[in-house]
Amino acid sequence: MKTSDDTKVEHHCDSRSKKGQSVGYGATWVAKEDTRLAVIAIGYGDGYPRNAENGTPILVNGVKYPLSGRVSMDMISIDIGNEKTINVGDEAILWGENLPLETIADYAKTVPYELLCGVTGRVEKRFSRVKNEFNNRS
Repeated sequence: MKTSDDTKVEHHCDSRSKKGQSVGYGATWVAKEDTRLAVIAIGYGDGYPRNAENGTPILVNGVKYPLSGRVSMDMISIDIGNEKTINVGDEAILWGENLPLETIADYAKTVPYELLCGVTGRVEKRFSRVKNEFNNRS
């Protein structure tokens, strides 16, 4: 797998958060204003890093949104603000060509290799052949 390959998942649902309301285990994130949260169907049970910090970027429709609250077993939440910029079913990029694996590793205080090795069997993986530049074989 190249680190430029996108790791993606669908935006599952939206929820509203009022100013002062906390999200996630331990209430580590609190809404600074009324806002919308997108719930993304991925969590530490799938291999997304449990220790990813608030603010870890998630890419949806070319825009980076901050992780909001702790990573749970099956889902994460991102603050998408009050504009209707994404819809249920849109793809969320966890890391890939426009969101380097190294960036996510920094937010999770780990190394990129550990993130790739941590992806569990619950995640569908697709592999493709790439041309070998050294001996012209695929």
